[in-house]
Amino acid sequence: MKADLLVLVTVLAAMLLSIVDMPSWSLWARPEWVLLVLFYWVLALPERFGIFSAATVGLIQDSLTASVYGRHVLAYSLVVAVVLVAHKRLRMFDAWQQAGMIFMLIGIERLIKYWIDIASGQAPSGLWFLFPAMISALIWPWLMVVLRSLRRRVGLIRVIHH
Repeated sequence: MKADLLVLVTVLAAMLLSIVDMPSWSLWARPEWVLLVLFYWVLALPERFGIFSAATVGLIQDSLTASVYGRHVLAYSLVVAVVLVAHKRLRMFDAWQQAGMIFMLIGIERLIKYWIDIASGQAPSGLWFLFPAMISALIWPWLMVVLRSLRRRVGLIRVIHH
C-alpha cells in the first residue's frame, strides 16, 4: 500500500511540476519531470511499472496540458518500452552514464512530440524543443538519489525472481 502511494505521489508531483507557471523566457528549459519519474520507476520496478502505466500517465498529461490526445501517450509509451527492454543494462550504469541515456531518450520523446505538433500545425521553429532533454539529463542524478532514498525509506525493495 505504501509503495503504491509513493509511486502515485511522485508521479502526481511530477505532473504538477510540469504545469507550474514559469516566466515565459524560461519555458523552453522546463525539464521533463514526468518522464524522469517514469524512467525512475521503470528502472526500479520494471515488473510493476511499464508501458500501460506510461500510457495512462501520458493520457492524464495530455489532459493536463490541453495537448493533442495521444501526444504524450505515444511518446511516453515508446521511450518507456526502450527503457524496459534495456533496464538491466541501464541499472549497471552510474548516474552520469544513465544521464547520457536519459538525454537520448528524452530527445527521442521530444522528436516524437515535435512530429505530432508538425502534423497538427503547432510546431515551434528551431531546435529549442530539444533543450529540455539536456536540462532533464543534468537533473537526473539528483532526482534519482532523492527518489531512491524515498523508496528505501518506505521499504520498497525490488524482489527478483529467477
